[in-house]
Amino acid sequence: MDQIAFFWVGKNITVPSILVESINLIYKSDVKIYHLTDMITPPVPGVTEVYRQNLSSDVMLARLEAYKSLSVSNNDLICFCDADSLFFNRLHLNQLKKDIYLVKRTKQHDGMMNANFNEYYPEFENKQVSEVMPYFFGNLIIRHNESFFDELYKICLGLPDRFHRWFGDQYSLKIQTDKTQSKFELLENERYLYIADKILSQGNIINLISNDTKFVTFKGFESKQFLKQTYFNLLNVKHNEHNFVDFKNSDGIPNSVKNEAEELYKLILKNLSA
Repeated sequence: MDQIAFFWVGKNITVPSILVESINLIYKSDVKIYHLTDMITPPVPGVTEVYRQNLSSDVMLARLEAYKSLSVSNNDLICFCDADSLFFNRLHLNQLKKDIYLVKRTKQHDGMMNANFNEYYPEFENKQVSEVMPYFFGNLIIRHNESFFDELYKICLGLPDRFHRWFGDQYSLKIQTDKTQSKFELLENERYLYIADKILSQGNIINLISNDTKFVTFKGFESKQFLKQTYFNLLNVKHNEHNFVDFKNSDGIPNSVKNEAEELYKLILKNLSA
């Protein structure tokens, strides 16, 4: 059985709730989902277990504290994903035999680092993003997560305080992987961490499902809205996947189908806001 963990703190749990809805939609609850959080964040509906602890007030340290403290009774791989994501296909983690799987940053998501983002980072002066953060933190598939993230935590803790607030997770991962190049495997970006900066249409979703894209992560200032609307479109696709509706060659979907899916979407949003 696949295991998926995500980190989320805060009173508003709309974003992780949609993530969990999508996981259970794809897996039909045949999955273990772990919500890693602090002592006061509301529990996200639909998870297998909520792991709570007193966390650092600095988000980079808090995330690594939460990741390293997840303790499961098996030795299986765990997918640690960003909460602003939607699942489209099962991961089938039992098919992966190594202990550490990472997703490398591509040219499409590279560029010059802003060394003055919120604070001044001399380490980033005249550097490409890929030079200082070559691997994404949005999907880490790990066995023995306690020791792996404990190493990252120790690295991050030893960095200047500014890394405890911003960039510390990815920068620590770069330092650690520079020392252990032979100990991890790379995952295919298009399948294991498709990054979207827009609402994905039903046609987009059908193509991604057909290409065995496991999940999509949304980035940008409007990522929350992208997430919600794309999940609405995913519900439409999943509702009709056995009805032989050719979305690729259709201008739209029948009104009866659209209305039924819309009602389901409204019900989910009502549950999320309850």
